[in-house]
Amino acid sequence: MWFDPEVVRAAADASPEWLVLTLAVLSFLGSLFVVAPVAAWWYVRGDRERTGPWFAGMLAIYGAMTASKAFSPVDRPAVEPPIAVAEVPLALQPLYAHAALIDTASFPSGHALAALAFWGLIAIDADVGTRPARLAAAAGIVVVVSASRIVLGAHYVGDVVGGLVVGAVVLGAILALRGRLRDPTAGLFAVAGALATLAILAGNVRAFAVLGAAVGALAAWRLTDGATELPEGYRTLARQRLATVGGCGLFVALSATGAALTGHPLALAPLAAAAAALVVAAPVLADTHGSIRPPAIAKLGTTASDGRNE
Repeated sequence: MWFDPEVVRAAADASPEWLVLTLAVLSFLGSLFVVAPVAAWWYVRGDRERTGPWFAGMLAIYGAMTASKAFSPVDRPAVEPPIAVAEVPLALQPLYAHAALIDTASFPSGHALAALAFWGLIAIDADVGTRPARLAAAAGIVVVVSASRIVLGAHYVGDVVGGLVVGAVVLGAILALRGRLRDPTAGLFAVAGALATLAILAGNVRAFAVLGAAVGALAAWRLTDGATELPEGYRTLARQRLATVGGCGLFVALSATGAALTGHPLALAPLAAAAAALVVAAPVLADTHGSIRPPAIAKLGTTASDGRNE
């Protein structure tokens, strides 16, 4: 049952077309294409110190995913997607193809792993609604994403169960580490990089993107550390901004050149580093948080005569 392609085929055959297409779209709730933007948005819009571990935890989740897949001997089920891509409405074809046609290692299910670990972390920490309601919503997402991977023929039942187990372990590790580390955000970035390095050594070249993102994010986090307490005001902050933007620009240039010349997954590392660095530095670069503006900067408009800000 756990790795029986007939179980996967039966689940697909029993699902009507509307359900298959709905699950194909909802499966993206466990995809990097949704998880990463949500983590970045929540980090940029929230309190930097509080939501930093969320963004770092997201990278740790994908580090664990690439590492676990690097040691997987399981191939994808030898089952055709329940609907041929050509028969799917044109607007949904790219989404459906990405959700159903995957050639990476099958065990564990990365979608199930990410859905449980990431949405579980959000449910535990977010301040939207009540915790029971958030946990129920997260559980619903996990169930839907898990079911979608089987119905779409992308995973065995055992892959999904394995993904849920690894996801629970990763979530527990994130919660434990951030409670013990003095700088949990930096620590989780380092963990993500270490796991990605392990995956690369085991032969999973897709982990280069995770490694690049972890390195870029950690560098930007250290570069902007203490930006809320800078004594030299705009002058020091401007140096940091120039260094961050210049470094990111260099990474983008290197990535574009590497991708154009080689097409190797290694070329994704600089691009991922640039993207992660920009996200981490965004609160300081754009002053998206009121708390980011240092006291010295807030008083730059103060005059000796009136003691008020302009």
